[in-house]
Amino acid sequence: MLKSKFFRAGISLTIASFAFYTLTVTSSISEPSENTVTQPLDVLKPAPLAQRQVVKWAKKLEFLPAAGQQSCKDALDGIGEDVWSPEYARVSKAHLKFLQALNDSQQALSSGRFSDQQKMFAKVASLPSVRTVCESGFNAGHNAMVWLTAKKTTKVLSFDSGIHKYSHEAASFLQKRYPTRLNVTWGYTPSSLSKHRRDHPDARCDVIFVDGGRSAKAIDADLNALRMMVNDRHLLILDDYPTKKSELNEKFAPVWETRKRDGVVAELFACAVGNFRGFSLGHFIS
Repeated sequence: MLKSKFFRAGISLTIASFAFYTLTVTSSISEPSENTVTQPLDVLKPAPLAQRQVVKWAKKLEFLPAAGQQSCKDALDGIGEDVWSPEYARVSKAHLKFLQALNDSQQALSSGRFSDQQKMFAKVASLPSVRTVCESGFNAGHNAMVWLTAKKTTKVLSFDSGIHKYSHEAASFLQKRYPTRLNVTWGYTPSSLSKHRRDHPDARCDVIFVDGGRSAKAIDADLNALRMMVNDRHLLILDDYPTKKSELNEKFAPVWETRKRDGVVAELFACAVGNFRGFSLGHFIS
C-alpha cells in the first residue's frame, strides 16, 4: 500500500514537472528574448508579400510585355491612344502653354514629356486599385499631371528638392486645379520623406515613382524611405533606368540591380528609349 502511494505520487510529480517544462518551453518559443537568434523563414520560401503580389497583380497587369529589357516604343505599342483621358488632353495643353511662358521655359520643357513611357504610367494610374501615388521628383509636374488626370480620385504626394523655380510655379499651376489631390513637399527628399512617414505613419502608397535625375545616393535613400510607405499591393517605378547610355546604367545599376539580386525588388518590366530615357517597373518583395 505504501509503495502504491509513493508510485502514484511519483507519477503526479512527473506529470507536473512535464507540464511546467512544456509551459516554460512554449513561453520561450512565443516570446523570444532580445538575445535570441532565430533562423529567418524567408530563406526557405518566398516572402508572403511576394506571393500575394503575384496573385493579385497577375490579371491586372496583362498589358505588360514579356519580361526583359527592350525598346519602350516596341513594347508599348499595344497601349492605345485611348489611355489618355479627356482631362489629360485639356490639362496637358494648358500645362504646356503655362511652361512656355516661364522665364526658364526651355529647362522646364526639357524635363518633361516622354509619351512612350508616360503611356505606361497612365495605364498604371488608371487601375482601380491605384488611389495614392507617391513620387520622388516633381520637377515640372509632367508625371504628376499623368497621375492626376488618369482618374478623378487619385491623390499625389510629391517630394522634390525645389531647387528649380519652375518646379514651384508648375506645382502652383496644378494645385489650383487639384487643390485637395496634389500635395508637394519641398526639401532634400530623403529627409522630407522620412519626416512625412513619422508625421503620417498610416499614409500608404499604391504606386511609387522615383525620378532618376539625381544622385544614386539620394535615389537609394528615397527607395529606403518609400519602402516603408507601400501598400501590400503596389507598384514601383524607377525612372531613367535602364537606358542605352552606359554611363547612366553604371550610375543606377547598383540601386536597382542590387535590390533585385538581394530579393528586395521584383522586376516586372524594364525598357529603354533612346540614350537617356527608360524606366523599370516592379514591386518590393519584403
